[in-house]
Amino acid sequence: MVVNNRFTFGKFLIYLFITALCATIVLPFWMIIVSSFTDEGTLVRNGGLILIPTAPSLKAYRQVFTDNRIWKSFQSSVFITAGGTLTHLLVTGMMAYPLSKKLKYNTVIGFIVYFTTLFSGGIIPYYILIKNLNLLNNLWYFIITGMLGAYHMILMRNFFAELPQELEEAALIDGAGYFKVLYRVVLPLSLPLLATIGLMAMVARWNTWLAPVIYMPAASDRWPLMTTLMLMLQNAFNPPTIDQIDMMNYVLPPKESFKYATLVVATLPIMCVYPFLQKYFAKGLLIGAIKG
Repeated sequence: MVVNNRFTFGKFLIYLFITALCATIVLPFWMIIVSSFTDEGTLVRNGGLILIPTAPSLKAYRQVFTDNRIWKSFQSSVFITAGGTLTHLLVTGMMAYPLSKKLKYNTVIGFIVYFTTLFSGGIIPYYILIKNLNLLNNLWYFIITGMLGAYHMILMRNFFAELPQELEEAALIDGAGYFKVLYRVVLPLSLPLLATIGLMAMVARWNTWLAPVIYMPAASDRWPLMTTLMLMLQNAFNPPTIDQIDMMNYVLPPKESFKYATLVVATLPIMCVYPFLQKYFAKGLLIGAIKG
């Protein structure tokens, strides 16, 4: 068999298109990172974003990390993200597995779960429910309310239903119970799908910022990172009035570079986790789509 390795004009256009597409994705991140390490005056003169590093400065990051609220909020975000993702996968998987079997009422139960993706009671009844459950101003609100995801449960159920039944039957014959079959046979075969759903759940919990304002109004010291950064960014663009400051000693904090520094701080942890799950992500998403 003869393989044609000639570099044709068509291949050149394809490579050029892919390079341009990658540049549109990478360049914004690069400009944000560079701008976050740039002096405020240089950013203002260049319109807010720069491509080539000039006039390096750490003032924005110093302003971010010298605030004690950042570290407390980071702990809250780690708790919400790690605990919420693990419990979400656990509870959703435990519900999806029996619904993937031919049980008597699995169709009815599946429809009830699916119905919640179409209609909801609204934010006011939901707030009253959270208040009656004593979950206001409590970090456990994010763990308990996010245990079951209807859409993710449907993906898991469809995937579990397509797994070879012979493997489960062999485990049952060897004396394993249904829980042991789930954790020793089914879940190891579902790693791509679990990694995909886990990544989506992780990003959603890490990026939450509005819910703490609504359901944790009296616990601002335990707000997650995104909410705290949003508050700090709002304060940075609303400096104190003349009556509130000493004009002789007051130095105007950076605004533009601070804005980009908050973006880097908020995005970097998830960007560090993504490469470890990336090999499962595309495969798991494709499997979920085909099996569904």
